[in-house]
Amino acid sequence: VKTNEGTKWYEVVTTCPASTQLEMQRNKYWLPKLEKYTSAAMEMEVENYKASSMKGAKKSERQWLETVLKSGTMTDKMSAYLVVMQESPLHHSSVLDTLISLVSLKSRRPCLLAIDTLKDLFLNVLLPPDRKLRSFEWQPFSELATLTGGNKDTRDRYLMVWAWEEKLKRAYNSFLEALDMVARDTVEKTKLKALATVAELLGGHPEQEASLLERLVNKLGDPARSVAAKAMYQLTGLLE
Repeated sequence: VKTNEGTKWYEVVTTCPASTQLEMQRNKYWLPKLEKYTSAAMEMEVENYKASSMKGAKKSERQWLETVLKSGTMTDKMSAYLVVMQESPLHHSSVLDTLISLVSLKSRRPCLLAIDTLKDLFLNVLLPPDRKLRSFEWQPFSELATLTGGNKDTRDRYLMVWAWEEKLKRAYNSFLEALDMVARDTVEKTKLKALATVAELLGGHPEQEASLLERLVNKLGDPARSVAAKAMYQLTGLLE
């Protein structure tokens, strides 16, 4: 599942309307088998990608990135995470897991850096600009034969992209849950950072908009007056 420079992951395949409730019910029997097949195909795809990236002109760049990720400063690591995710997010889903794990009050500086990096990634790199993400089960499997013309490689590409979309949806939810914990911090600056991030995500993309709006409205009742005032400011800006 390779993308040309400047091509987003959601542009690799054609977007079709989601399955209907009836179609989804019909798909339930063989969906687990399809998920297992797609998972195996994705593992092989990632291994092939890693092998190819260690050849030719890309080898030195890959070695540099790996060195930065192992022993670089936290700021350099964040920059490297951005680079690899912009290059090919489907092959680096573990990067999202790593970044989300850093959104924790155990260490505030890495937490705040990870929040900024994830916000940038989701809004500018990962989320499709004009639609919400779909779970794998809602993808238009009935259209797969038409979309792929019966070509196995094309079919596998669609399945892997659709599986990645579900993984991305789950990662986004995990990020929002981690932000909830940060928003309960005793340090006001950290709480305000989480609040501002929620507002930017809500204003920037429809994914989980109801959940994000609820989070923002709830902060109107925050015990800290400055946090409640900031929530009102963010909501007013959103309405405008």
